[in-house]
Amino acid sequence: MVDRKLKRWVEQQLDKGESREVIQKALENKGYDPSIVDEVEEEEVSSSISINSEDKIRKISLGVEKGIEGASEIRVKQVIILSTILTALFLGLYFQPFATDKKTSEEPATVTLGKVSANPATATINRTDAVKFRNNASHSFKVSFDRNISSFSIQPGSSVVRNFNRTTYYDADPLDDGRTIKGSIYTP
Repeated sequence: MVDRKLKRWVEQQLDKGESREVIQKALENKGYDPSIVDEVEEEEVSSSISINSEDKIRKISLGVEKGIEGASEIRVKQVIILSTILTALFLGLYFQPFATDKKTSEEPATVTLGKVSANPATATINRTDAVKFRNNASHSFKVSFDRNISSFSIQPGSSVVRNFNRTTYYDADPLDDGRTIKGSIYTP
């Protein structure tokens, strides 16, 4: 069955005027025996002697129809494969943003410490993101945490970046007189 289809294909290529060397190379590249071209040429010579012109026309017409059918089967398979790939790509791109509800970026989330409050009071980040504490107050703060995370002091106009891998609560105590700011870093 495969040999017949392959031989028909070789016949079609020869009828189109393709050189036997090119056809043999194409067969070889696809893992087929290039000597099929010789067999087809021998069969064509013997069949052209044994059948009359009318039979030959009918045979060629039938081969063209079958060739078209084979080509359309290949096209359908190609369309199905291409559609599957495009659908997978679309779904991957469409659902990828929903894999996490947080936007990741190289820039860390920022908690701005003001005179009496933090903005935002609770920062929500991914477990791999960092938080930048920025001091916009006119006094320094000592920031300490409920977990085993080193505390730090932050001067007015300065920033400090820390990484968090779980939900953490912090206190920002003014080093001068003032009110303690309480907040949290939430990592879902």
